[in-house]
Amino acid sequence: MRNDERRSATGGRCRSILAASAVLLFAAISSGCGPSASYFIVTVRAVEGVHESGLPEVTPTPAYRELMPNVRVVALSAPDSCAGETAATTTGQASAAGTLLQTTCGVEMAELERTLTMAGYQVASWNAVKNLVGVQGMTPSAAAAQLGAQVLFEINSLEKSVVRPGSDARSERRFFFSDQYGTPGLPATVPEQTARGLEALAAPVEQDLLGQTRLSATINATVVGIPSGQALWFYQGTRSEATSSERTADFLAMCDAWYCRRVARATESAQPVMTARSGSMEAVTLTGRPADEENAIYYQLMRELIGDLVQQFASPGAVR
Repeated sequence: MRNDERRSATGGRCRSILAASAVLLFAAISSGCGPSASYFIVTVRAVEGVHESGLPEVTPTPAYRELMPNVRVVALSAPDSCAGETAATTTGQASAAGTLLQTTCGVEMAELERTLTMAGYQVASWNAVKNLVGVQGMTPSAAAAQLGAQVLFEINSLEKSVVRPGSDARSERRFFFSDQYGTPGLPATVPEQTARGLEALAAPVEQDLLGQTRLSATINATVVGIPSGQALWFYQGTRSEATSSERTADFLAMCDAWYCRRVARATESAQPVMTARSGSMEAVTLTGRPADEENAIYYQLMRELIGDLVQQFASPGAVR
């Protein structure tokens, strides 16, 4: 065989060996069996200094303080427009799947009627006021006067909103040695490149922990004297759902000499793996958890606000 033929054959064999080696190396890296492959548990701790909303704004007038001891009968006027929902969807007992009967703001207004009644007042229904306004063309004040009310609660707005609280935040990350099952071990000191890889994996987890929003409920109300029509008392309040100022999460990662990636925790099974089955049976416990958690939270916030509104109105000495 000539020299150039021998070199060509040798070169072909070398290229085949190198190609095969590259495939094996890529497969080893992809399967997590590359050089120095190690498992780590990464814990992320997010701490927020949440700026809570202030106390409700309550503005009384001298006329309110003079009239308040004699007030026994009140009337209610609902906002001109607000979200129409059934009692079940507003309270979070069920999601809106089909409306059979609903009244605009009815659930919130009924809660206000209930709370005022429990505080010892005679309450002219907001529906009675609405009907007189709609059928006879009266003003809400005139309708309240016809119903024998001494004051009229004008509910200017009932609002549900999602807010992102203002906060000063920091995030802390810690690395621990682990195995493929996610068993936490000793704290790990890792090379800079590995640390950067783990930090990159932790970044989206931190965003989830620090980017949470909160549900808020707001009431704006004015109490008007009857029959004078004079504005006597003002209330503006917002209440947000409670949130923890510290949240944590962790995940399992695998790193080799080149890169890090998140992996699922392996599971050990003491039983043989079943290859086929015809069915299964499992006991379950049904709970009363609301189908719509957001509406349940809003309803509770609104109840708390309404309770505060009535307490503030009924206790002039407690006005803040």
